Amino acid sequence: MSTTSTHDAATARLMAESAAETDIDLSIGEPDQKAPARIVEATMAALQSGATGYTAKPGLLELREALTDDVETSTGVRPSTADVTITIGGSEAVAIAIMAVCSAQDGILIPDPAWPNYRLVAEDLGYPIHYYAQGPSGDDFIDLDGVERGLQAGAKLVVVNSPSNPTAAVADRSVLQSLAELLEKYDAHALSDEAYESIVFNGNRAPSLYSASPHRTFVVRTFSKTYSMTGFRVGCLITPEPFHHRIGSLHGTVTGCAMAAAQHAAIVALRELPDRGKELSTIYGQRFSQAAEILGPWMPPSNPEELGGFYLWIDGRESGLSSAELSERLAQRGIIVSIGLVYTQTDGFIRLSLGAPDQDLHTALRVLRETLDSTKKTRIST
Repeated sequence: MSTTSTHDAATARLMAESAAETDIDLSIGEPDQKAPARIVEATMAALQSGATGYTAKPGLLELREALTDDVETSTGVRPSTADVTITIGGSEAVAIAIMAVCSAQDGILIPDPAWPNYRLVAEDLGYPIHYYAQGPSGDDFIDLDGVERGLQAGAKLVVVNSPSNPTAAVADRSVLQSLAELLEKYDAHALSDEAYESIVFNGNRAPSLYSASPHRTFVVRTFSKTYSMTGFRVGCLITPEPFHHRIGSLHGTVTGCAMAAAQHAAIVALRELPDRGKELSTIYGQRFSQAAEILGPWMPPSNPEELGGFYLWIDGRESGLSSAELSERLAQRGIIVSIGLVYTQTDGFIRLSLGAPDQDLHTALRVLRETLDSTKKTRIST
């Protein structure tokens, strides 16, 4: 698939209509658990008390203070409230961080595979794009040689996404420390997308690059995944001090501020639901194990204790089908998945979200196994 058609496929995914009611939609990264009742109550109370107007553009001070507490708890480093900008979800945070650092001369370095938005923002703005291979959980999560080549070629921003969308792999502290040393060597920065950092199957929180390099790392976090607040559209960006003015200008111009009531709900989420990530980690860890039982040899080789998030990254190349063909076969049977070429330059993969009720997920996984097995047998027999 050409670069243009890959871009179009990624854009089409972002603009897609909802799936049919009879389909099982595993293409979207959204928890099937509803937002906790306490979050809904806090939102309604905020609205009823008049929180319907603008907030300060960086966001409510109480929320930014709660976030500095949480970041310190998970990373050991406490940002200043001046470092924190409350954004319209993680998507805005990613976009404005890229715009703050990159330019037509200074490119971006993106993992392969990766969530498509990093590439889409850079392509649409005309920034040079470089890639490095993302590996499995642990020390091999980041291809450090590939990162160094990208930095030598002119990249000024390195994207790290751990736990990974789409692979669920989690970076080890040691490889993040090595990356921090490369950032220093080449006077570069990093964008650490930590949307899933609280959902790790071993019950811990994912290691963060911010621990090793706070002065060179932009940290993106969101309430969407951990607290089932996807529709609230509230996230945050932790910004190194030299970029405060640039981020403030971009955020203030693009969005102004996040919804006031959603910010009040986010305060409650951080202050009153400290174990929410562990709860979801248990649920998705169990679903991952269920998937391993059903998919058998089609399951990526990995230890569930080393994974996080809620995705399955399936290598269907032995089926002989392209990413698009495999996705279409599944769609014909009412199972909607993401085409792998949206995330990687290598054909043959698909991404499934585990964010579906258990019975629906079981049905979808059975259909996937049958489809993969049947196409492989057909290809071998012919």
